[in-house]
Amino acid sequence: MGTRDNMPLLRVPPESLFVMGDNRDRSSDRRFWGFVPRGNVLGKAMIVHWSWQEDPRAPETSWREPLSYAQSLAYNTTHFHQRVRWGRLFQIIR
Repeated sequence: MGTRDNMPLLRVPPESLFVMGDNRDRSSDRRFWGFVPRGNVLGKAMIVHWSWQEDPRAPETSWREPLSYAQSLAYNTTHFHQRVRWGRLFQIIR
């Protein structure tokens, strides 16, 4: 697990934001590049455009194994209807 999943208690500096990625295991966020100055935020989220259910059975992809991308595409194509969180699509964020 490491520090990604077990962060120490910290204080967010004034006029800064603690920003988390929406795909924490495959994206960089505050844990990697620091706090975001509030002035850098230009807008507000308005709508959930896409929502995808995590599936631990889905094949992992790796640039070291080029075939893994084809396997992932095949798996996600055949399980598309089960993986999309249909009830969340296009929800307005208040």
